[in-house]
Amino acid sequence: MWDYIPGLAEIAFDNDEKEVTYSWCADMVYDMLELDRYDGIVGDWVSAMHGEVDWREIAEHVNEHLVELYMN
Repeated sequence: MWDYIPGLAEIAFDNDEKEVTYSWCADMVYDMLELDRYDGIVGDWVSAMHGEVDWREIAEHVNEHLVELYMN
């Protein structure tokens, strides 16, 4: 997940977002990875793993990267 943080910050920056929420991060990763394409037991596993991510912490780090992008 940590590898996606800079990319999420860049997407937010490109969309003129000043700050992102945990739900924005979760939705964006869900869409980026096309997680809705999985069904059956694999879909259950993907949903369970997606639900285990601490999206608040991810949003916090994305927002830190956003600050750096806006400062440059």
